[in-house]
Amino acid sequence: MNSHYSEEEKSRGSVSETAGLELDKSLFEKGDPAELLQFAPSEDDLPDVSDRTPDEESLSFDDLSVSQPVEETGPKPKKKVIVKREKGAAVFSVASAIAYLVTVVCVGVLAGLFIVSALNDIFAFVKDDSVYEINIEDENMSLEELSEYLGDEGIITYPFLFRLYVGLKKDGEITLQEGTHKVSPSYNYDKILGALNPAPVRQEITITFTEGMTVDDIIDLFVSKGIGTRAGFEDVIENHDFDYWFLKDLETTGDRYYRLEGYLYPDTYRFYSDSSEVAALTKLLDNFKKKVPKRYAKQCEEMGYTMDQMITIASLIEAESTWVIDFEFVSAVFHNRLNSTSFNGRLDSDATIQYILRHTTGSRKEHLEESDLQIDSPYNTRIKDGLPPGPICNPSLNALTAALYPNEECGYYYFVTQDSGYNLYAKTYQEHLANIKKAEEGEE
Repeated sequence: MNSHYSEEEKSRGSVSETAGLELDKSLFEKGDPAELLQFAPSEDDLPDVSDRTPDEESLSFDDLSVSQPVEETGPKPKKKVIVKREKGAAVFSVASAIAYLVTVVCVGVLAGLFIVSALNDIFAFVKDDSVYEINIEDENMSLEELSEYLGDEGIITYPFLFRLYVGLKKDGEITLQEGTHKVSPSYNYDKILGALNPAPVRQEITITFTEGMTVDDIIDLFVSKGIGTRAGFEDVIENHDFDYWFLKDLETTGDRYYRLEGYLYPDTYRFYSDSSEVAALTKLLDNFKKKVPKRYAKQCEEMGYTMDQMITIASLIEAESTWVIDFEFVSAVFHNRLNSTSFNGRLDSDATIQYILRHTTGSRKEHLEESDLQIDSPYNTRIKDGLPPGPICNPSLNALTAALYPNEECGYYYFVTQDSGYNLYAKTYQEHLANIKKAEEGEE
């Protein structure tokens, strides 16, 4: 029956087919296809024209209810893609976002609270001001042990933070004092460490160094008053570079006990309890500089002595005399012996032997024995000629002045001390033996 189609019908069928193709194309150019397409017949749905009557054959695609595309005369609109989401998925997305935001806020709040608490623990902005007694039994306890102990006692909140702080600020080094210390949670970390290693209370101490005291005596007195240590004083005396005119030309030998012997001026001083050895000795040397005129060095040179040798003579005068009235006569005895060929400079001073005993044994003897007189030492003027290696004590200005100005008219070469402290003098050895007898019998 298909052969009965006229050329016009065939032509119309071609147009219809073409129209159907254009319709399909327009569906993708005009927005949502569901709105444009009302019915799109497939080839199988088309009626079989071979069975139609002539009237039926006159039907065409124009009779079908199909929306025809509108011919476009202007620019094509931009394509819009509309994505439809399910309602449940949208609700889930919103809930997830809210949960995330809540988590972030909670974490931030907790972190902020911890930071505030940590800073409060370190710097003690607002903390309990109660006072606790902390007992340090071992001053060598570790930082970890200390931090845990303070945490257990409620002094700090974060022991690990305490360790971190000390590690960063103090290289992990702590200094503790054994004993019981008062500490409060209101103390910051630095104050806690300070409370566990309290600085000594600074007190002012008055010390009197009498004329004739040796360096050993002076060191012992300093240490007994809580100032310095023996080792510290000995090191400073021998090695510290003091800037004084009377020490610049000081030449010492290996036989000398102390470099500064003779220069630590006897007087009454005030010291702080925490004074260093250098500061303490500087006070004594400053006083020597103030009391002893610089012109004395020139006068020593004119007399043929160094300043140190003259101070050595002054120390012998100080050690052998009780009363100042005897100074010029004792000075005359030593000068006369030093200048006499008969004595070869032999001074025969028992005070030099007492100096040896004080330094080597720590004490002096009330009465010297024969064996003491034979001690083999450069300081023993009983067996050694001339002056000892250095001063045997720290003399007063009166003794130094007497050393520079001896009584040149007396002509004495001997003296012996009575129980009263006054001396008996003699020009000859026979007179001296008589004076010894008088002194032993207590005669004036």
